[in-house]
This record gives sequence, structure tokens and C-alpha cells, in this order.
Amino acid sequence: MYSEWRSLHLVIQSDQGHT
Repeated sequence: MYSEWRSLHLVIQSDQGHT
């Protein structure tokens, strides 16, 4: 479960950086 949360956070950060 923790891994999933971390993955989501990573995806969000990646999306922001890609913007």
C-alpha cells in the first residue's frame, strides 16, 4: 500500500516537471 502511494506521488511530480 505504501509503495502505491509513493508511486502516485512520483507520477504527480513527474507530471508537474513534464508540464
